[in-house]
Amino acid sequence: MTYTPFKTLSIFAIMALAFIPFSASAATSKVSCEVTVKTSFDEASFKNKGEVLVQKGDEVTISWEGKNATKVIDADKDEVDLEDSITITPDEDETYSYTFTNKSKKATCSVNVVVIDASIDEDTLTTDNAKPTISGEAEGAKSVRLLITNEAGKTVFKSKTIRTKKGEWKARVTKTLKDGSYDVTLFGDKNAEIDIIATGTLVVGEGSTSASNSSTKKGGMLSISAIPLLSGGNAAAGASIPVAYIKVANPGKDAASIDGFTLKQNGSASTNTIASFATNDDKSGSRFTTSGAGLFKNGSTFVGLPATIPPGQFRIFTIKANLNASSGMSAGQTLMLDVASVTTGAALGGSFPIGGVTWTLTN
Repeated sequence: MTYTPFKTLSIFAIMALAFIPFSASAATSKVSCEVTVKTSFDEASFKNKGEVLVQKGDEVTISWEGKNATKVIDADKDEVDLEDSITITPDEDETYSYTFTNKSKKATCSVNVVVIDASIDEDTLTTDNAKPTISGEAEGAKSVRLLITNEAGKTVFKSKTIRTKKGEWKARVTKTLKDGSYDVTLFGDKNAEIDIIATGTLVVGEGSTSASNSSTKKGGMLSISAIPLLSGGNAAAGASIPVAYIKVANPGKDAASIDGFTLKQNGSASTNTIASFATNDDKSGSRFTTSGAGLFKNGSTFVGLPATIPPGQFRIFTIKANLNASSGMSAGQTLMLDVASVTTGAALGGSFPIGGVTWTLTN
């Protein structure tokens, strides 16, 4: 009889121990997931639903992963790996959805990718007006916002919501800006998780000139070379095609700046097949879109991207040509865009022209 309590307690202890692992197992069987979107500007993750704004022609990486799942189905009802990623260049809005399941349990993560064709007009980024008006395009966005920061990273102007009209926007800076250089960031709709859609450099001061004519910052030295990664190929109407990867290195002891590149068409196709150019910088995420009537003159065009490169560093610039939707009318003809020169105030090393790859136009 003296051992009965011990036996009774042992039975209860065994039952308790058996119950604890069962509860833990039930808890850990809950399925969860996460989708991460990375653009040239930023990165964001979503555990349920999300939305991102991406620049038209930009490469976007979407990755997904889950916990306690045995199967994953994408938006097309196709089974995919439990953890993987895709890289896309979207030209229209689309939702990417992934459903993770484990027997009767499931979780769905999705992201809506909204494509914006945005730019900041270069002509409005060099001025002697202390309260300049900056404008640009933002096709696909109902509204935008503008942020201006000084060289120390301090915000000097932040606009209210700017409604776009027929894909265009305009903002008047209400703060008086001192002479100097400022970083300009264009944001999209405020409810988006990643909403940086364009950046640029504003130069304020008497005697400021257009970036297409001269460099905004003088001095230093730069070395220019091509990165031989492109092989060309066929290009359909409306496509966005890379035409040059350029490495700009600063071997000197002082910062040096560039304003952009001059391209020359040496192929057989008319330059009218090109609607615009998109240029971006791999380190800072700066980008510019060059478009409009009279894009080419005598077969040459200036593609802007003001950037300052610190001493001992380098930048990789990607230049893409966005083709007109009607460019298929020139099927069989070729685009071969050489980098003829770089606009900079620095001493320049490198051999020009830098030969471009050949793209054959298709319907």
